[in-house]
Amino acid sequence: NTLDTQNNYFTVSILPKLPVDHPESMVVTETLTDGIPTGWKLIRIPLTGFSTCEDCDPKWNDVPTFRIRLESAETVAQSLKIAKIELVENDWREMGTTSKFLLADDNALISDPYFSVSVINTDESTEYKNSLDDIDIVLEHDEYNDIDMKEQSLVISFEDNPDCPESDCENDSLIGGIPSEHAILIENTFPNLGSNANSYFAYKKMEMFVYGGDPEVNPDCNWYESDGNSCADDSTAVDFLFRIGKDDDNYYEIRQPIYKKWNDKNHIDINIDKLTQLKIPTIESPAEKLSDVGLDGCSDVTENGFGGCLDTLTFSYFCTNLDILPQDTISNYINLDKCIDQTPSSDPNIDNWNDCGTDTICSGSDNYTFADADGSEGNDLWDENEGYEGNEKYDQLDINGDGLISS
Repeated sequence: NTLDTQNNYFTVSILPKLPVDHPESMVVTETLTDGIPTGWKLIRIPLTGFSTCEDCDPKWNDVPTFRIRLESAETVAQSLKIAKIELVENDWREMGTTSKFLLADDNALISDPYFSVSVINTDESTEYKNSLDDIDIVLEHDEYNDIDMKEQSLVISFEDNPDCPESDCENDSLIGGIPSEHAILIENTFPNLGSNANSYFAYKKMEMFVYGGDPEVNPDCNWYESDGNSCADDSTAVDFLFRIGKDDDNYYEIRQPIYKKWNDKNHIDINIDKLTQLKIPTIESPAEKLSDVGLDGCSDVTENGFGGCLDTLTFSYFCTNLDILPQDTISNYINLDKCIDQTPSSDPNIDNWNDCGTDTICSGSDNYTFADADGSEGNDLWDENEGYEGNEKYDQLDINGDGLISS
């Protein structure tokens, strides 16, 4: 072993007795019991809050040890208790602000000092913990210690600059908030592990609860302010945009307004199994052409009646030429039962969409014996079992029944 005598470190001074609202305080919150402070405080130090030693150049990728030194002007005995020390990072990265018409243009992104991404949790915020009573979730509970485990949420903050009122601000970029027709963006990129280990598509469903506003601040009206008015109406001028996909040209997108607090309208419930049916064209990625031939991959004219497709000619050709073509040869190509007196079936594979409901039995059919129970018949909407060809959807099939799309 060698003795390292070189000074190369980060340093920061903490004043734990300062109240939360003190400008030099790094205290985020102090726990309460029956409204009385317990003395336990959460102190969060951003990396930018550290300074370096003189004439040194430390790196955050090599911090094997740390040292704590206590200083006090008091001569009486004192004690300092430390429950936990963690070096943490946020998986989400702030991208910046840009026009909503240039979301795919990384060069159009502008850094905004009043926009940040962070977290809030039940250990740090009593108001946040109490707000969770308004949504249908179950907190994990430690039975041994009889405490609720920490529940955490991502926070996207876009606050006004208090030192630059909109009417007096010379530069619009210093006002803060979200400018009209603009968006603030964050991203989380998963490494390519060659499998679905870190893929959203390994799940059947994705649920997301969205809170409009700050649980620690209770506004009189809307959670946001638009054109100086926070009480205009019950609608919202802020949209939540969620993209999931491979890159800027291949993705799925959900966009919806954000209402105050844990409004049910904010709740996002994604059925990933059916996500591929929601493809629409975008400026950056025009939609693929919808052939709409169903899961068999062939139109009615090239169906063979066995559930597959003809390589050459058409079903109608074989069916209408039974008298001149060898019967044993034709039976290898088409299902002869779909030909009645040389009249070809209009749907040999019986896969066309018909709005007969989930029971697949249309009114007027010989075996139609009861009324449409679930309201799916004649509703002008595609329902399960109603056929795939002509349903105006991108159809996918779960072949092995594992809940994931197979083809």
